[in-house]
Amino acid sequence: MRMPSTKAAVRFHPIWRNIAGPMPARSSRILLALGLLMINAEAQGNHYPLESVTLNGTALPESTVLDIAGLHIGAPLDKSEIEQACQKLNESGLFTALNCHYAAGPNHGYALTLGLTDQTALIEASIDVPGADEEEAWRWLTARYPPFDHKVPVDDTAQRFLADALQQHLKASLNGQPILPRMESDLTSSKPLVSFQPETLPKITSITFTGKHTLTSTDLMRLAGRSLLGQGFAPYRFRQILDTNIRPAYEDRGMYPVRFSSISLARSSPAAVAVTVAIDEGPVFTLGDVQLEGENLPVSAMLKSANLNKGQVVGWS
Repeated sequence: MRMPSTKAAVRFHPIWRNIAGPMPARSSRILLALGLLMINAEAQGNHYPLESVTLNGTALPESTVLDIAGLHIGAPLDKSEIEQACQKLNESGLFTALNCHYAAGPNHGYALTLGLTDQTALIEASIDVPGADEEEAWRWLTARYPPFDHKVPVDDTAQRFLADALQQHLKASLNGQPILPRMESDLTSSKPLVSFQPETLPKITSITFTGKHTLTSTDLMRLAGRSLLGQGFAPYRFRQILDTNIRPAYEDRGMYPVRFSSISLARSSPAAVAVTVAIDEGPVFTLGDVQLEGENLPVSAMLKSANLNKGQVVGWS
């Protein structure tokens, strides 16, 4: 089978077509431009190899774009399959504009050119899957989608697409559950945050603190909030609770390097989890030299009034 000659019975006929269909309210409607190489009617259903793909305007790697589109260099396909591939790119929600053009390549296959405009309206995000390594998941995601480093598009469709990708990558930690993007508030900044979580989070049945010396388990549970028991365990949010509620108590005691070095889980069932937090309190910081800068300052009186004495524990408050 050979590609029809471009010298006979061939017309270049650009067709503009809106194939986006109904989109969520926050999503942008995409105008998909297809530059179609029109060939004679008897060759319309013939299959020819995909010879080349040229990408313009996107930061995504070619391998990622081809994977989304379901395309493979060298694989035979016809023009309807190219249109379907462009539709898949459109339906991913990752692009605000998409232009597909294909023509006969020098080796009588298809030469495909894709003009893609990436989503640029991004929002902070977390990957909150119990038992999964969040940073490993982000490394995996950003290797394929470089613009989305701890951020994802505001667009609902793009969020669902990325949730499906993470679901495939993290399926060993999901117990057969789907991943859903949920809108939350960051406890540190109070900014909106998209959290990728299993559909149902396991309930916290107990919290154990190890490595503690300065504060008791009762103190730590009071600071963390006893209401955590019975709540769903989301790793990113749980760590934020430790940093927001417990860390200041250590810093008031001069323990600024305190670390929650590990958070481990023990499941009594798929729906219940016991949490163990390992604490590395670190050294206690004391006050060294204090200098007051300014002209004609009553240094001794100011230091006495501030009660800043060398060697005292430096509490944050």
